[in-house]
Formats: sequence, C-alpha cells, structure tokens
Amino acid sequence: MSVVSLQTNRTGVTVNLATDEFAQSQVFYDTQPLRLAEATRHAEQPYVSGVGVADNASARNAHSLTVSGLQPNTIYYYLTRVVDRSGNVSMTMPSSFITNQ
Repeated sequence: MSVVSLQTNRTGVTVNLATDEFAQSQVFYDTQPLRLAEATRHAEQPYVSGVGVADNASARNAHSLTVSGLQPNTIYYYLTRVVDRSGNVSMTMPSSFITNQ
C-alpha cells in the first residue's frame, strides 16, 4: 500500500492511496498523536485511536477517502489502514498534515 496524495483545504482533506490487491480502506485522524496497539486475538484488527473514516465502497485498488469538518490551520495526525479480502491488515506509519488557513 502506498499513499498517493493528500489534498488539504481549509476544513478537510482527501487521502488517495493505492493497493496492490483489492481491499477496503480507512483513515484515522486526530489533533493528538495517534496511539496504536497490536491485535491480540485471531481475526482482530490492531487498535488505532482517533476518528476513523471508512471507504464504504466495495473492495478495490484505488481508494479516495474524504474527511470534512476539520479546523482551519490545524495540525492533524493520520494513518491509513487497508484490509484485503482475506482479512490481512496493512497500515501506513502515522504522519501529519496541516489544514489550509
């Protein structure tokens, strides 16, 4: 999985990413650094703090997730998580972006 681009505006962001196989995607974000925890049981997904936005479309290779209602000129921390049809989970390292003024 690779993040293709982030497009910020004053009150939102669109995260575009690509996967090498069909998967469903999510983006997690918060104004505080995200906290992560490993999955401890079979078929459990890793814990990620913050607000999660899921792509409700069917599994695919190209993903575009839009988050709205953000505060202008604010640092947000984010990561993306994808789950393929077999239940395999892949996450990007946490990163950050700043909304426009």
